[in-house]
Amino acid sequence: GHGVDGHHVSQFVTEYIISKIINHFSISSLQDTNQIYKVLTMFNYQIIKNIFSETDKYLLIQRQFDTYTSGTTCVLILQLGNKIICANTGDSRAILVYSQNDVYNEYNQLKNTNIFPLSLDSKPDLPLEKNRIMKCGGEVHKGKNRNGKFVGPMRVYAKGNDYPGLAMSRSLGDFGGKEYGIICEPSFVECGLDESCKYIVLCSDGVWDFM
Repeated sequence: GHGVDGHHVSQFVTEYIISKIINHFSISSLQDTNQIYKVLTMFNYQIIKNIFSETDKYLLIQRQFDTYTSGTTCVLILQLGNKIICANTGDSRAILVYSQNDVYNEYNQLKNTNIFPLSLDSKPDLPLEKNRIMKCGGEVHKGKNRNGKFVGPMRVYAKGNDYPGLAMSRSLGDFGGKEYGIICEPSFVECGLDESCKYIVLCSDGVWDFM
């Protein structure tokens, strides 16, 4: 989460989205993972998109914590048999680490590993994202420091103003920026799993950008 109440937003989203997927009427009675996969991927992942949208709408009407200047990313992994679906809103990130041979170094770490990105960062300077933001009356540029110089990552601003200053083009919450092109709809990546797949890592940009 980000913003003053970002930790509350992220905690709520974590519990709400998982509950809605597991208990969704179209899959709650299904046992076969292939059937669940077919239902969830139907019509370009429409069920998952609807759940993200429903979550965002519920955040808007709740009154327990701020969602105007606070919000959260959401990177979601669904493993269905040997298939992985990753739904991502924001700039947290998921990767799959795989290796064709189990060779370890002296620290018991896998050697010769490869990485497959399971998510796409929702950055405001990406052409499609920037185009949507500009059509909604927003603009994309770096923030200014005290000396008036542009520094840091690209951010979303209302045209001619210094808010909301969000460094991503998609998020849950952050309703102060929704009219300027911030959306909650996730992007999707799929992949298959086999014996070469070792583990999946999901982290926020606090890890990817700084560690």
